[in-house]
Amino acid sequence: KAVRLEGTDITDQEIDFGEGVRRVEIVLTDRVSQVRGSVIERTGRPLAGGSVIVFADNSAFWGESSRHVRETRSGRDGSFGFTGLPPGDYLAVAIESLPGRAWMNPDVLNRLRPLATRFHLDEGEEQVVSLRPSPLPDGLIPAN
Repeated sequence: KAVRLEGTDITDQEIDFGEGVRRVEIVLTDRVSQVRGSVIERTGRPLAGGSVIVFADNSAFWGESSRHVRETRSGRDGSFGFTGLPPGDYLAVAIESLPGRAWMNPDVLNRLRPLATRFHLDEGEEQVVSLRPSPLPDGLIPAN
């Protein structure tokens, strides 16, 4: 749930502990959040194997190893699921095909933002999100 350094929440920050003794508190929870849903095409057919990306509305959480950005593929029946996302405001988007780990790139997430469905997730809450696949926006994938 949280990692606190001398009373300050550092859960999503990089910290250099340096030398000396520091008080670190690790807070665990048994209230695990879940986001599940399905990707259904406009024809009413489920989209199998589509890329489903869930990411924090706050771009400050869009780092490469962020707990607030996740991707999965929809199953044969179009279903998808995520567990353990931290509480907060999120965006979810389904793309038929997204190259490699492009979903980890903040520029890509920013381009996907207008296509996304918004939702809020509280600790231990289950959210059900229905998505329609979005076309890959032109020029979405920046050159590496």
